[in-house]
Amino acid sequence: MSEILARDVMIKDVHTITGDRKVAYARLIMLRHNIGALPVVDSNKVVMGIITQRDVDLAGEGVSDLLVSDLMTRTLIKAKETTPLRYSPEDD
Repeated sequence: MSEILARDVMIKDVHTITGDRKVAYARLIMLRHNIGALPVVDSNKVVMGIITQRDVDLAGEGVSDLLVSDLMTRTLIKAKETTPLRYSPEDD
């Protein structure tokens, strides 16, 4: 069996949002496209963070007028397209 790489399972046509947009707009994009998260990018399309539907839900009422950058997660786990996807007990 050949090794599965990140590029074999990744989504290539990704919807993104900038940090200066309102959380309400992020929520709308996620609902419209039936997705649970949006990478947050800067003007050069460099990923700065991610906002998820869970982030929005857990923030509670009154977050619609916040900026995406106020609610996004900035700590990311990244992988290259050539990163193998495997589980090893040593990873725990």
